[in-house]
Amino acid sequence: MKTVSKFLVLVLTLNLILIFTGIEIQGQNSMPANFVQIKGGTFTMGSPANEANREEDEVQYKVTVSSFKMSKYEITQKEYEKVMENNPSYFKGSNLPVEQVSWYDAITYCNKRSVRERLTPVYTINGEDVTWNRNANGYRLPTEAEWEYACRAGTTTPFSTGNNITTEHIDVMNGYRVIEIYSPMEVIENEND
Repeated sequence: MKTVSKFLVLVLTLNLILIFTGIEIQGQNSMPANFVQIKGGTFTMGSPANEANREEDEVQYKVTVSSFKMSKYEITQKEYEKVMENNPSYFKGSNLPVEQVSWYDAITYCNKRSVRERLTPVYTINGEDVTWNRNANGYRLPTEAEWEYACRAGTTTPFSTGNNITTEHIDVMNGYRVIEIYSPMEVIENEND
């Protein structure tokens, strides 16, 4: 039996989620299909000192985010391949989320998709230097604060489902199962494999 550590966290963090900065068309705010408006607000970012699996350097602080438009779903392999003309994913399937993309791949995707849709690219990429044009109207990645704000969904608990997470709350795939109720990051391979 082989233990795979932090499998679920890696799958979630490598998926590509977009923010749409918005454009005005004939006085109406346009929004792509499968995007939702997230109303801005103030929340406590970070985890409390008594939360399990907390990193030692974490500090909680109040953050205010403005309203933003975020994709409801990860970018699919089909969407990614249409723009980037390649599919780096290990788990293949046109409607599966694209994975195995670097941060540079993700911002390049945002810029190329913006250009395809006649929007102003958000990122200027010069080698390893990247500049964010906050006045551009194209696609971008969510900030850490926007991501946590959206994921928390108005809650103050470690998970949007409460203090614990179980297999009822997550999509366990490929025969993997959670072996600890509180810490879903520890999974083991299916014993039948």
